[in-house]
Amino acid sequence: MNIIETTGLSKSYGKVHALNNLSLTIRQGEVFALLGPNGSGKTTTLGIILGVIFQNNGTYRWFEEENHYSQRRKIGAVLEMPNFYPYLSGTNNLKIASDIKGIDYSDIPRVLRIVGLEDRGKHRFRTYSYGMKQRLAIASALLGNPSVLILDEPTNGLDPQGIAEIRELILRIAAEGITIVLASHILDEVQKVCSHVAVLNKGNLIFKGSVKEMTHPGYTLEMASSDMTLLRKTILEIPEVSGIESESEHWLVSFSSEPDAGIINSMLHNKGILLNHLSRRTKSLESHFLDLLKKQ
Repeated sequence: MNIIETTGLSKSYGKVHALNNLSLTIRQGEVFALLGPNGSGKTTTLGIILGVIFQNNGTYRWFEEENHYSQRRKIGAVLEMPNFYPYLSGTNNLKIASDIKGIDYSDIPRVLRIVGLEDRGKHRFRTYSYGMKQRLAIASALLGNPSVLILDEPTNGLDPQGIAEIRELILRIAAEGITIVLASHILDEVQKVCSHVAVLNKGNLIFKGSVKEMTHPGYTLEMASSDMTLLRKTILEIPEVSGIESESEHWLVSFSSEPDAGIINSMLHNKGILLNHLSRRTKSLESHFLDLLKKQ
């Protein structure tokens, strides 16, 4: 099922084009990232599909239906900094959010448990760390058990521990079958938690696909042995090898089809070559992202 579809979304602020002809489809169960530098159009996109920003051109629809106010009950969102009453407890702040949403207070213990704040619900909001405040905001968005969770820069301003806590929380929520759409510029976190990604730059879509596609380096193995000259000569005798280059203390070997590392290792062993390093090359999301920006 398509959760959100956009067609030709555009938004301008005077002469500034914040978003140019954006067409995307996000499917049920995906953890989908809008990735890009500041000013790329990520927050504008989220604002439009949530109905808080009006587009100049284009359309969008939720759940393969015509847009209707009732759909908002299926969507939880955290778009800005956590904004609660500092002198109220976490639970009482969630009661206010429940009143606004028309949701029974009985759902509050559930969402506090999901975000790991069940023991801090009675404590005042002002005593929370920034990471706890962010988690309470996510708890508020989860009231009513929405089908979709929208997060704008969920780890912004957090220390490493806070980032790890939000990362694990996102993975737990996704494991429950909730579709997650998040905007971020922290590439490492996107690679760790997301299944799909759209890369924006200056309002333009420059890539969309799975994170696996984006980080797949091709069929490449890193190899090393005590006799690197003999290893290179032997590797070049393998018909499937399409290229070899030196990198640090390894040979970086490219193949025309996906290699079986075990078979390669066994073949080299039979020829008297003992490998002291053999691993499949991976590519970081950051390196691919920077390549995309350079190409554009």
